[in-house]
Amino acid sequence: MIKVNLLPFRAARKKENIRRQVSVAVLFFLMVMSAMAYYHLHLAAKIDHLTESIAKTEKKLSKYEKTIREISELKATLARLNQMMDVIDTLEADRRQPVRLLETMTRVVVPQRMWLTRLQSRQGVVRINGNALDNRTVADFMVRLENSGMFQSVD
Repeated sequence: MIKVNLLPFRAARKKENIRRQVSVAVLFFLMVMSAMAYYHLHLAAKIDHLTESIAKTEKKLSKYEKTIREISELKATLARLNQMMDVIDTLEADRRQPVRLLETMTRVVVPQRMWLTRLQSRQGVVRINGNALDNRTVADFMVRLENSGMFQSVD
């Protein structure tokens, strides 16, 4: 029987397999590293873009905050002016009230039968003091006050 020694052939084959596996591992490692480098560069570019976007937005925000402050100041000024206008309107309306009251009193007084000695008006309440010749004159005066439309109730 012939014996063939295949040992060196197997050893060479083993070396070739090991070399192939090492080259595949190195190639895989290089591919993983290049993918990681690409992903890192991609994320870095994205971070830079977002940082620029944040800076632009903050710049716009500061501009808008200035505008908002101006608007709030204008609103406060407008509120003060409206309050002043309300005071002026109230004064204007109240300015005519005493004249209307005196005009009404001259129309409702019973002539030559009664005399007013005191007329006082505060916060919508009018107090009248005076003298009359008789009770009928006072009753006529009270009816005239009710019919004048200026008073809600007469006591």
